[in-house]
Amino acid sequence: MVTGTGIADGPSGAVYHVAPNPTTGLIVVHGPALGSYRIELFNTIGSIIHAEWSTSERHELHIERLPAGIYWLRINEAVGFKVIKQ
Repeated sequence: MVTGTGIADGPSGAVYHVAPNPTTGLIVVHGPALGSYRIELFNTIGSIIHAEWSTSERHELHIERLPAGIYWLRINEAVGFKVIKQ
């Protein structure tokens, strides 16, 4: 798991970058140029509150509607990021 603005390697060697963190509502996920990846956002009790697939190298995740707090972002069931919503 990566906290803060982070870069992490996926199990297939794909590199993911998530920024800004903390955020006021927009998270940008940079993923592999080829292929698709699943993005899941969890609350602090482990419930999935948002999930979607992306096939683009740059994916925007809008969380403006969520209350301030700590969330967990998981990519492809392997790479995890702690995200702080202000």
